Amino acid sequence: MAQAPARAASAVRLFDAHCHLQDPRIAAVAPALIRAAGASGVARFAVNGTSEKDWHLVKQMAEDHPAVVPCFGLHPWWVPERSPDWMNLLRRFFAETPEAAVGEIGLDKGSHGKTINFGEQVEVFQRQLELAKELERPVSVHCVRAFGDLLEVLK
Repeated sequence: MAQAPARAASAVRLFDAHCHLQDPRIAAVAPALIRAAGASGVARFAVNGTSEKDWHLVKQMAEDHPAVVPCFGLHPWWVPERSPDWMNLLRRFFAETPEAAVGEIGLDKGSHGKTINFGEQVEVFQRQLELAKELERPVSVHCVRAFGDLLEVLK
């Protein structure tokens, strides 16, 4: 009995659930990466913002590339650098970008994260989770060596 031919790789539609195409180290080649990945079956890209400094880049990338799903959030590594108005600015980005998700947010006790006040990480994470719930947006979570703490916050 003959077997059916294998499906072509292009028949599989993929979703890159977490990337940082706005990173200055690759931003210049991001359009080419998006085209090449799209030709290989990647239909969408969740581009995760990490701080106030890159949210505008993520927003612009989503406006320029329909395959980009913008995500805005304050990554735990950037908690110490947040401005006093960070939450109002974040709310504005969501008001202007109704298709956006919340992310990348979370908790980190890893080699870099352990240098950042964990109580502040938890507070910032909780505030962003509350915002996601209020706005009914999905969340992209970063968690390094803090899974027990993460589960407690999520409860």
